[in-house]
Amino acid sequence: MAARLSEPPNQWSVLALDRGSTSDMSEEEQDGDLSGVSDPNYFSIPQDYLNGRLVRNPRFYGLGGTAMINGMTAVAPSRYLLDQLWPEGWKWNDLFPYMIKMQNHYCYYLPSSITGISDADCRQWHGKDGPIDIAPPLFEKMPQLLIDIMSECNTSIGFMTDYDNPTNQYGCYFQQQFRKPANKSDPQSPTIRASTWEAYLPGVDRPNLRILDSATVLKLVFNDNDPTKCKGVVYEYKGQIYTAVARKEVILSAGVFSTPKILQLSGVGPTAWLEPLGVKIVAENSQVGKNFLDEMALFTAFETTEELPTLPWGADTCGWLLNSGLKEIWRRLRPQHDCENSMGPEIC
Repeated sequence: MAARLSEPPNQWSVLALDRGSTSDMSEEEQDGDLSGVSDPNYFSIPQDYLNGRLVRNPRFYGLGGTAMINGMTAVAPSRYLLDQLWPEGWKWNDLFPYMIKMQNHYCYYLPSSITGISDADCRQWHGKDGPIDIAPPLFEKMPQLLIDIMSECNTSIGFMTDYDNPTNQYGCYFQQQFRKPANKSDPQSPTIRASTWEAYLPGVDRPNLRILDSATVLKLVFNDNDPTKCKGVVYEYKGQIYTAVARKEVILSAGVFSTPKILQLSGVGPTAWLEPLGVKIVAENSQVGKNFLDEMALFTAFETTEELPTLPWGADTCGWLLNSGLKEIWRRLRPQHDCENSMGPEIC
């Protein structure tokens, strides 16, 4: 966000405060297991359906944030669900221009005989020359077992070569990833992790952009005469407390964990939670800090009756076969005529 806001011809002076430290990692280190480095070690509350067990939530405090350790899954949201469930201004047509603006998609560099994406669909549904690379699954390195599963899936519910195409977002597909190929024209090229740090920050040297790392935001500062307006932030840097006052606006973009935390520390949240802690209430909002839903990764171990080949399990070779069933489930929960009247049969 800081990189975008400071782009020419913008003349804004941008100060980005990041709790993490500067990332001077090699490409190999970026692609390694960073879950134990600069990790605040967040755990869930005891889970009722896991016999009270706590679930660890890996995070990364460093420039680039948790994008440095996530699964890099590059999958567009469901057009149907966006248009049915999300508010005005957040529908598919509102978000789609930004989806393709960030992309540098592999369908522009590899032939459609490999990608399964036609030239017309590539130009319509994917972006080129964006800051973040999207790399294809490495089909040639997949064992025959996965290929057989793909064929069986294609016979039953259908196999999608391009889940990002909103005209057909139901079926099985191999996951594409936010990864940067060493040679974009080689479908088997080695790749490294693509993150916000790698995509936006290296080489950026602008007099109107200052990125202050190892700076912890403590709270927001609101206008005394109009508490609905945020005018700055209080932050800690190298053991000292500072206040930054904005001439234009303050943008809070601290992720799903730290954003509600900073709001609550600033007096925006449930009064019943904040008053006992001595936090002055600026705005009562009972929903701040609630309604968080995390996507769990569940692994199943089982024994087979016959020996199976080893699957390629690596960051640049994994080919996860996924089943996109959310849209079908949602369609079954709603009357069919509502779906057709609101979206049209080609989307429903």
